[in-house]
Amino acid sequence: MSEHLGEALDEEAAALLSEAESLETPPPSPTEQAEQAAQAAETKQALVMVIGPAFSLLAPAWNVQDQEVDALSDAYAALIDKYWPGGLQGFGVEINALLITLAVFGPRLKMPRKLEKPVEQEGGGDGAPS
Repeated sequence: MSEHLGEALDEEAAALLSEAESLETPPPSPTEQAEQAAQAAETKQALVMVIGPAFSLLAPAWNVQDQEVDALSDAYAALIDKYWPGGLQGFGVEINALLITLAVFGPRLKMPRKLEKPVEQEGGGDGAPS
């Protein structure tokens, strides 16, 4: 009986291996590779335009260098292209809104949100004691 079980397991393993091999994706053609490279470059450029200004506005004391922004952009571009093979093309409007928001709000982040009330002096306002 154990002999039949072993044969059945071997047959099942062979069937699963055959199915897995049929699911493998062929390597991309040179044209597809060129398209993927262009897409990766576009994604990276979009990330550089977001990450660089974000660090400048939100954490200027960190003094994040261009090489660091470039490395972060490379890493996240690969991640985005892995999970969203179409890249950020479908997110153009959102990225534009984010960039404009950063441009408008960024310089104001360090400013107080409310105007300070003027301090009224007692005794006529000339500063002389009465």
